[in-house]
Amino acid sequence: MNRGPYFWTIKRAVSEANDTITLVFDTGGKTFQFFAGQFINLTMVIGGETISRSYSLSSPPSAPHPAITVKRVPQGIVSNYLIDHWREIETIKVEGPFGNFILPSQLPRETQLVFLAGGSGISPIYSILRHESKGSRKMHLIDANRTAGDVIFSDGLSQLGASTNLQVVHVLSADTASEAIPAARMISGRLSRLVVKKLLRESVPELSDAYYFVCGPKGLNALFLDALESLGIPASQIITESFNQPPAEVPVLVQQDRIYDVLINWQEDGSIYSEEADDKVVTISSLIPVLPGDTILKAALREGLPLRASCSSGTCGTCWARCTSGAVKMLQNYALTEADVRDHQILLCQSVPLDNGVTIDVMLK
Repeated sequence: MNRGPYFWTIKRAVSEANDTITLVFDTGGKTFQFFAGQFINLTMVIGGETISRSYSLSSPPSAPHPAITVKRVPQGIVSNYLIDHWREIETIKVEGPFGNFILPSQLPRETQLVFLAGGSGISPIYSILRHESKGSRKMHLIDANRTAGDVIFSDGLSQLGASTNLQVVHVLSADTASEAIPAARMISGRLSRLVVKKLLRESVPELSDAYYFVCGPKGLNALFLDALESLGIPASQIITESFNQPPAEVPVLVQQDRIYDVLINWQEDGSIYSEEADDKVVTISSLIPVLPGDTILKAALREGLPLRASCSSGTCGTCWARCTSGAVKMLQNYALTEADVRDHQILLCQSVPLDNGVTIDVMLK
């Protein structure tokens, strides 16, 4: 799958809720393929500093223009910049798509989908809901926010609730006198494990047969997952979108008392070597030592290789590469799909070599 980089412009912005907008991109007429629920990485220069952030695609794959939804975050450099200055941005560097917050392949059409969201966690879920809205699959959404004014995609969710097999429940923790949201049930008060379990039992006749998608703030995710576990839902039927994951520690089983050599093939702009090579790339091969306990990314950066990296926790997908030979163990993966992994794609920040025959191809262009 081609992940760019792409250079897009912002076509328009749409106000969604309090301090939240959807940015619709112009891809310059180029097709951009992704699965509903995936995300992209944006890179911009803000205040002289190059900064990258990940944003879920809120548009369905069938939409003519991909879109993300941005909620203002206090002291959030990128979110505030996008909301306040989107009209001034000429181009944005985009890489992706990434993420495995997607429907399992070959999921039977009769399988019900249950979505548990909070705040801006509705963004990838909204992409899936719109993608699935043309079918007959039954879907259920519990969306937690502070007030009715904080509900993102309020109108769109109302339309889906009125015209599809989607049941929507809005839980508002700090709003007891707001107007009703059409085609939705509204509950006032904070969520608890008991409330979540009650709502699920009322909405989903066969809890053990459904698939569950969880995306929201860390504390709310933990609450949803706790409720699902107490209901006996198998972990294999729960798909969670995780942000800001801590870096994984290298487990003892791969902390061997030896150094492995890894061959990394990477690319540079050929014009830095010869003017005749302008607009071309040259492939460079570097053999680097990976010390016990180090990831391949850590070793490569120590050797001065100009590899892309951002989160260092297996979340953003920026450091993806392909392992063409040898054995590698990936410690955490929140960015690559099962198909990506079968295609021998890895995240360098989470990968450790298991032998001396590892060769990695890195796409820098």
